[in-house]
Amino acid sequence: MMGLGRVRRAACLAALAVLPALAVAEAQPTAATVVSVNPAVSRARAGAAPQAVSLGMQMLEGDSLRTDSHGGLRLVLADGSLFAVLPNSEVSFDKLGPQGAGGSVFKLLKGILQASVKRLKGNERQLVVTSNGVAGVKGTEYQVSAEGGRMELKVLSGVVELKDPAGKGAVSVPAGHAAVSYADHVGALRAMDRDEVAALRKAFLAQVQQAQGDYLKRVRGINGKKAGTAN
Repeated sequence: MMGLGRVRRAACLAALAVLPALAVAEAQPTAATVVSVNPAVSRARAGAAPQAVSLGMQMLEGDSLRTDSHGGLRLVLADGSLFAVLPNSEVSFDKLGPQGAGGSVFKLLKGILQASVKRLKGNERQLVVTSNGVAGVKGTEYQVSAEGGRMELKVLSGVVELKDPAGKGAVSVPAGHAAVSYADHVGALRAMDRDEVAALRKAFLAQVQQAQGDYLKRVRGINGKKAGTAN
């Protein structure tokens, strides 16, 4: 019989599989498409005033996002990976590489970032950078938080390599484990208990389902307008 953890993972992956076909078709090769957004999220772009983020908006290299205590959003990359930026967070898109271009680089300035990353090919890798560490990702589900002079990584599936910015330490964090990186060293690997893993899995599933539901509503709205125009 399939365990609860496997059931939740299967449901999460099934929901996630729908999103790339919806969002990637209208995304630029080096863009991230907003598929779900709560109020109070702003985008900053060089040479432009801050702008409220809306459903369907595309984030480009050099853009940054900021959420307040009630804000949050979910984005799909051109490779089909899903990223969720939680409340009270700030992230910049230093690189948004299409498939075959080496991956993407995100800088988490503060807050929490959750991601379900499609398995990348060859030496491709997505990087999440904070002032206290670097997480290298090839295909996994993970959460990164940046706060109080530390970066914490929690991994639900796959393996993520965590390094400190000084290059003095590194650790491979497998599924069900967590680790903390500081400015000059990486802490010991920690096994998450069953309740912690279940809570994180539930949070991931909720993010994916909200992204899927919000984007499907947008697609139906667009199709409805087209049908009304045709008539």
